[in-house]
Amino acid sequence: MALKEEALDKLFQQVEENKIILPDFQREFVWDESKQKGLIASFLVGIPINNFLRIGGFANDFTAKKLCYKSQVNVNITSEECSYLLDGQQRASSLKAAFTDLFEDNIENWERLWDNYENGLLNRWFLELKHYSIDAFGFQKLKFPENMKCFEPDDVFPYIKSVSIKEKTSKDKEYWYHPAYQADQLNQKVKNYTITNNIADQAAKRDMIPLYGIKGELSKLVIEKIAEKRRDQLKASVKDEVESIVELLEWKEPSISDYIESKDEEAIRKAWDRLMNDWCREMQTYLESLIKEKTLVFIELEKNELARAIAIFKSINEGGTKLAAYDLVVALAAKEQRRQGDGTRSLTKVIIDTIREMEKEKLPESIIQEAVQEQFSAEYLGIIHAGNLVKSFKQEYLNILSLLSCSTNITTSSVGNAAALKLNSATINANTPEAVKALIRAIIFLHVRCGLLNLTNLQYQLMLLPIALMVKDDDVWNDVKKINKIEYWYWSSLFSGAYRENQKEICVEDIKDLGNFVNGISNNVFSSREDKIFNEQGYSDVEVLTRVNKDKKVVKAIENGILNYILTRCPSDFLKTYDVKLTSRKAVKKHKETLPNGKGNVSIQLEIHHIIPLASSEDIKIKESTQRIRNTDHILNSPLNKTYITKTANNIIGAQCISVYMKGLSNYSLQAHCIPAVANLNQKANEKEENYYVRILKERFNYIKKEMVEELRILKE
Repeated sequence: MALKEEALDKLFQQVEENKIILPDFQREFVWDESKQKGLIASFLVGIPINNFLRIGGFANDFTAKKLCYKSQVNVNITSEECSYLLDGQQRASSLKAAFTDLFEDNIENWERLWDNYENGLLNRWFLELKHYSIDAFGFQKLKFPENMKCFEPDDVFPYIKSVSIKEKTSKDKEYWYHPAYQADQLNQKVKNYTITNNIADQAAKRDMIPLYGIKGELSKLVIEKIAEKRRDQLKASVKDEVESIVELLEWKEPSISDYIESKDEEAIRKAWDRLMNDWCREMQTYLESLIKEKTLVFIELEKNELARAIAIFKSINEGGTKLAAYDLVVALAAKEQRRQGDGTRSLTKVIIDTIREMEKEKLPESIIQEAVQEQFSAEYLGIIHAGNLVKSFKQEYLNILSLLSCSTNITTSSVGNAAALKLNSATINANTPEAVKALIRAIIFLHVRCGLLNLTNLQYQLMLLPIALMVKDDDVWNDVKKINKIEYWYWSSLFSGAYRENQKEICVEDIKDLGNFVNGISNNVFSSREDKIFNEQGYSDVEVLTRVNKDKKVVKAIENGILNYILTRCPSDFLKTYDVKLTSRKAVKKHKETLPNGKGNVSIQLEIHHIIPLASSEDIKIKESTQRIRNTDHILNSPLNKTYITKTANNIIGAQCISVYMKGLSNYSLQAHCIPAVANLNQKANEKEENYYVRILKERFNYIKKEMVEELRILKE
């Protein structure tokens, strides 16, 4: 394997000589005009366009076709050596169609060629020198840029124009760009140089430089005609205004002021001509350098390395570490930041700085109804880790950013990476602060009001979006009644299974409906979800949650939801001597609770506790260790048998049976954990073990459901 650099015209020559061909297993040409235009824009400003992959062989190794062609190549000399292009067909075809005249060598038979070429490549490509805010080619003042690499693809994108060669026998007067025009002129015995000059006149009239004519005289003629016309326009625009003339010509002719003062018309004329001619020369040199000097990088394999070629192809297209959509948005935002003189502050830094400012804010009473107001920590909530934004936050930031930037009705296409990647740099930078504020507030809401320990604890990530679009507004964020309604929506949606399927569609509907509900514009459209909480068949019904229904697995969202809901009730820890209240806020900080009478402290480090200990099961005693059964579908792994307590309490309880460790726990503690009365927890005489477990779990199911129903009634009012 070797890396080899080759100029574009060398590639074109090899293609024409059948030295580089496409194997028959290559897909057809599929790039649309927009992708081709994007590639050309990158090529014009020197952006690398990725490596090409080719493998050596002979012309009879595979059936093959020429680049840009539909049909197979007829290679008669079967021993002829060649290279097969394995990766890069779309790029190579696009470049060849843009920078060469596909019909040039056989213009009399252009119709046959037209039938053979891929339909997506039947375009003529031009640089259309209109007046844009970024004068990428120095056309406005005939001052060609010193370095085209200072521009970005977006800067030259507007200049690139394609004209489709649609009809094979077009007789339109405006078909000067069409191969049929040249064929018609030749049939009329018009000389080649005259035909070229006529086409150049038409192109120059429209300020369009034909990229397909760079190799020959056509582009050079067009550039000269365009420059002459622009020179005359500039002269007419300044007339006899000395300052304007000096401004245009002094950089090219330092003595222009003296010439004007002495009225040396010949010297002034030569200065204008030098301005024109130098721009012509630099423009032509630049265009020629694109095909003669700008190199493409080929990964070149020997014929016996075909197996390796497959692995390399996979690596090129699937990568090791893919460039994520967030990374692309960051790069896009940087363009606008540089223009505003803020190039040292990346989008990621803007986001993190915004988060750090929000960390200084006290949480409103609508969120945390306690005397001691708290602040939040991005690290505690799993938003930032080791100084970097976590992946899930980046994804939801993109979603919120897209939704905030949506100028039309929100649809499912408004959510996702594709929507974010359509945003321009100005929109990204303008909407980022509000997107971050909305997302952080939504996470805080879920943490404080809904018991979420951190962002990774949220299984249905799209549920963040309706919340975020509501709480971004201060009149909602600071209104406890409106916050209550959002919490009502969250619990009823989670425990009814609203988001277990078609999440994107449900999310978009909820964005519209939640706003109307919270602001009192419409009645409660979520009451049907309320009716389904802990009652959705195959998802949250009692048979599934007690694991009696073995065909349905308990989804993680339900298990986390039950544990989080219990935390919102501020339950007491299972320490019999001391009353230590548990909350999500204490848990993420690993808060140390000071015990009375100088008895030390307890670290609020939460662990999942099995209410009926795993070690109490006869199955486990006889067959398995508790460690092995924790990740199975055993009935004692039901979410109804789990609750949060501290690691300290869990270690003290150990393998004690439920009737032993429950003695001495306060009624409040049992009620807050939604655990049935102690008297009901003992196994009855002659009660089979599994029946006992099912009974206890059903009692807890009914307890949790009853409490949740009452909670929702209060929240929605």
